[in-house]
Amino acid sequence: MNIMARRLILFVGFPILIAGNAYFYFTEKAKQLPEVEFTLLDGNKLSLDALRGKPVLLNFWATSCEPCRKEIPELIELYREFSLSELKVIGIAMSHDRPDQVIAFKQAYKIPYDIALDINSTIASAFDVQVIPVTLLITPRGQIAYRHNGIIDLDNVRKRIAAMLPDKRG
Repeated sequence: MNIMARRLILFVGFPILIAGNAYFYFTEKAKQLPEVEFTLLDGNKLSLDALRGKPVLLNFWATSCEPCRKEIPELIELYREFSLSELKVIGIAMSHDRPDQVIAFKQAYKIPYDIALDINSTIASAFDVQVIPVTLLITPRGQIAYRHNGIIDLDNVRKRIAAMLPDKRG
């Protein structure tokens, strides 16, 4: 290879390599989770860091949100289907819901998964939640793999969760 071709490859290839690495680094960093702590209805605290190693489904909702109420049976179905497989489901009640409303709602809908209160909107802000419902699926490595605004597509989410779980056939 002549010297001109080498210089051209170095001059063009090196910046492309740097740009590609920077793109990968920053897009992966953007998918990383914010450091947040949840206060559950029972008063216990939970951090996403403590849940590393298992998939986590976060659902931002409110008692007054009709689409949120409509998708709760599907979230309960996912919880029941995958809870023995290490999936952690956490419903995050928006700040405008009073704790007593959320407790009564959880009892009325017989919600079996954990509910967190976002009293100061810090969790919603950390995840840039502007509208509800919003559902996030987090990988066992702690990266946001899926984000959906609106009512979830149960089959799509089910497939995504199943893909994150170890194969139990063998």
